[in-house]
Amino acid sequence: MVDALSLVAAVCGWIYTGAWAVSGYPQVILVFRTGSVEGVSFDWAALNLTGFAAYAFYTCGSLLLSFKHPDIPSHVEWNDCVFAVHGAALCALVAAQCLYY
Repeated sequence: MVDALSLVAAVCGWIYTGAWAVSGYPQVILVFRTGSVEGVSFDWAALNLTGFAAYAFYTCGSLLLSFKHPDIPSHVEWNDCVFAVHGAALCALVAAQCLYY
């Protein structure tokens, strides 16, 4: 039973990660196609980048710490790190688009 719940949790986590990852691309594509960042706030991009970078540092650090010290329980999974790093990269791309356009 525990293995089934772990599997369901893992599948839901990866679905969550994928859904949030896909949700950021329409903005990037729209700015690229139009060549304009009208309506995009640089403050939003910069603050999101800061938040995602801090979240990535926390999640990846926690996951690495759990490998180094297996006796310390960690509630961070791989999809959490992927979500945080991907989000930071996507926000960095939007911020770069704001600066470029």
